Amino acid sequence: MKFKLRRILLLIILFILCGILVFLGIRVFSSDNSSDTFVSEKIKLNFESRVDKLESFDSGSLYKFGWLQIQGTNIDVPIFDSSSFAKVDTLDYSYGWISQNYNSGENRPVLMGHNILNVSSEPMLPNNDLENFEELMAFSYYGFAKDNLYIQYTVNGKDNIYLIYAAGFYDYTYDSAESMTDKNEISKYIKDVKKNSIYNYDVDVNSSDEIITIKTCTRYFGADSKQQFMIDARKVRDNEEIVKYQVTTNKNFDKLNLYKEKM
Repeated sequence: MKFKLRRILLLIILFILCGILVFLGIRVFSSDNSSDTFVSEKIKLNFESRVDKLESFDSGSLYKFGWLQIQGTNIDVPIFDSSSFAKVDTLDYSYGWISQNYNSGENRPVLMGHNILNVSSEPMLPNNDLENFEELMAFSYYGFAKDNLYIQYTVNGKDNIYLIYAAGFYDYTYDSAESMTDKNEISKYIKDVKKNSIYNYDVDVNSSDEIITIKTCTRYFGADSKQQFMIDARKVRDNEEIVKYQVTTNKNFDKLNLYKEKM
């Protein structure tokens, strides 16, 4: 009788241990897929105003359009208009340029910059050896993307904060980089880039928002596969709080090494 009781107790203990192991396995799997319970929190951005710097910046004969800063990177650069960007190779500092198809006052300016060094399938994270838009590739890592959510674009005498809502790879021929006015066109664009994003950003965005695109070239998928890497963001709305919002991985992009951390 005692032997039978011991067996029953042993089976109960084994059952409890198996339950604990299953629970821990589910927790690990959930953590790897960024599905842990998430609570947004207010954060303080460390962007500095670039209104005065843009005003006083000596760009020679180049037309100054704006100034771009991206959270978590050293991208803190003047933006020139594309009609003069051919001359900027003579400059010894980082820069970007705005699409020649952009018309002032329209929605979705497209800001572009060079990526000379950071073109492999395992991009380097921000460091002092990278310049221009090379550090944009840091957003291909989930560990970086989930912690860096905002950009600041200074234009027309005002610092504007934007929330990132999509990040993805595109064929080099994709998108003519045109600004937009038609709300149906804007809605379709937002839907397309969110669907193609390697992450799911918990950000509401619609055709009434002011949106912006930032992109650079990459060889992430091989030397013979010239592509673009793009992040899309929308302007912070009136009275909207600056918070750390949730970012999860998009299972459609399991071919990318999203979980590999280089932090």
